[in-house]
Amino acid sequence: MARITPGILAERPTLAGITVKKRRMQEELAGLNAHLQATAAERAGAVHGVNRLRGLMDNATQQLAEHRALLPLLPPDPRRNDRIAREASALDHMHRRLPQAHALAAAATVAEEAAALEVDWCQQHILNLHRAHIPLQDTEPVTGRAEDIAVARQYEAILAPGEADEIRRRLTQRKAAGLLDAWMRAPGVTVLRDGAGRLFIQAPGRPIELRPTTLRVPPTAADVLTAALAAYGRDAYEESEGGRTFLVVPVRAGTRRAETFTGPYFTIRAGQSVAQPAHARTEPWTLTVVDALGAEEVLYTGEPGSSVAVDSAACAQAIAEYAARAAV
Repeated sequence: MARITPGILAERPTLAGITVKKRRMQEELAGLNAHLQATAAERAGAVHGVNRLRGLMDNATQQLAEHRALLPLLPPDPRRNDRIAREASALDHMHRRLPQAHALAAAATVAEEAAALEVDWCQQHILNLHRAHIPLQDTEPVTGRAEDIAVARQYEAILAPGEADEIRRRLTQRKAAGLLDAWMRAPGVTVLRDGAGRLFIQAPGRPIELRPTTLRVPPTAADVLTAALAAYGRDAYEESEGGRTFLVVPVRAGTRRAETFTGPYFTIRAGQSVAQPAHARTEPWTLTVVDALGAEEVLYTGEPGSSVAVDSAACAQAIAEYAARAAV
């Protein structure tokens, strides 16, 4: 077993850096907790809205059935027919609203899940800061395939760990292995592993630590929108172009991903990436339809400041309404 090298020890975080970082993280945690409370309230309201609408629909269905059953037994009266027509129209309107309510509830549920995981990640990182200045234990160099080295389900990648300007990223096992593979191919780089399974990429001037964690990577803004689309039975595919990521949704439901660009389709964008954290997105959704000839038309732009759940539900509704018109 090899001891940690002097180079790595020199790059370990200082107590001063830890103190500054801890203060920042505590401020961030307060904001994340406030956001969690807001998303929880939004999810509760959305679920209540679904249940209330279902209750109204049940009552309206029963009432309409009773009035229709009595109609042949009563003297002819146009007003009764008008009332039944109004009740049928109101019930039809509620049926059309139900997918919208389900979409908002689904989006709000994922947004709350993302907020709760963001709090968990922040709390874990604050806990790790308390241990950051403790000297590292025995480590050993590792070689071989990256996917056989980075074997935890989730990792937190940290550049300049513990310092005030550190950078953190949440990675799945596949992405962590890809990052590790890229560094292992670079000249002059050594990868070390300690008894806790932490990986240390010893690169000149760029200390990177991969910490295994049991926490799941929080859902992104794209995941919130995907949940809203699923309420309408729609699939979305993430694509990239020029360093930007966006979602693509076929106009015709059931279209395979490989055939998406052969017919009319929707694109959904929000700044540089749709995979940004749900709580930290900087722009609302912009929905565009692209016809078979490549002509584009903006169908929906979210309201600045709207929650990711509300924006996603409205975007999904715009897609469903356009697709319904196109199918006629």
